[in-house]
Amino acid sequence: MAWFMQCHFLMKKKVAIPRLKESISPCFEASSCIEMVVISDNKVESRQQVICPDTEGHKKLRLLKVHRVDVLICNGIKDLYQNMLNASGVVVIKKISNTIDKAIELYLAGELLPEAIIKDEINHTECVPHSELVDWATRIFIENGYNILTPSKNDQLIDLIAEIKCPVCSKTVRVAICCGSHTYRPSQEITEFHHATPSGYNAKIYVCPGNQSIEECCHQYGIELLDPNLESETENRHKDKLPLLKGPVLDHKKASFSE
Repeated sequence: MAWFMQCHFLMKKKVAIPRLKESISPCFEASSCIEMVVISDNKVESRQQVICPDTEGHKKLRLLKVHRVDVLICNGIKDLYQNMLNASGVVVIKKISNTIDKAIELYLAGELLPEAIIKDEINHTECVPHSELVDWATRIFIENGYNILTPSKNDQLIDLIAEIKCPVCSKTVRVAICCGSHTYRPSQEITEFHHATPSGYNAKIYVCPGNQSIEECCHQYGIELLDPNLESETENRHKDKLPLLKGPVLDHKKASFSE
C-alpha cells in the first residue's frame, strides 16, 4: 500500500478547485473561478486561476476536460456532475470546506481521499466501457450507410453525429447519438441527453445495454434505444428506408417505415 501511495504521488497531476475568494466555493456549479494546480513529485509546480462566469454545470465539465484535469477538490457538487466526472476518469473529492491553500496542503499529505462510488443497483445496467460503445456505434452506423461526424465540444452528451440522405426527399437526416456510461444512472443520463441536445436533429439515439426501465425512459423522451446486446436485430435493418431508425423520424415520417 505504501508503495502504491508513493507511485501515486510521483505522477504529475492537475487538480482543479472551485474558488470563492481564498476558500473553496460551496457549490461547484455556481463557482465563477477555478484554481488549476499542477502537482509533480508531490510538490506544487504551478497554479493558475481560470475564470468561468457561466454557472451552467455542463460548461464547467467541458472546462475541466479542456484543461485535462485529473482531480477535482470541491465542497458541494450535484450527483449528476460527479457521476459524469467519475465516468470520464476524473477523481472527485467532495465535502471539503477549507481554504484553497489548506486543501492543497492536505491533498499533498494524502489526507484527502475520494468517497467510494455508490451505484444505484436499480437504475444501473451492465457496465460497458464508454469507448467500446462509441466504437460499436460508429461501426454499426457506417455499415448501414451513414456518414459519421464529430460533434462540437459544446455538445457534452453527444458522442457521434450520423447523417444519411433521405430516400424520399433527398434531404439529409441528422441523428444525435449518445453512448452510455457518461454516468452510473442511465435514466439520469437519458434525461440530460434530451434536455441538452439542441434543435437541428431529426432523431436521437441512446446506445446502451438495455432493460425495461431504460426502454421506458427513452420512449418517454422520444429517444430510440440501440442495444449492443441485440446486434443481430440490426442485421436486417439495412432494408429499412432509414436504417437503424424505428421512427417516426422528425420531418421524414414518410421514410420512417419500410413498406
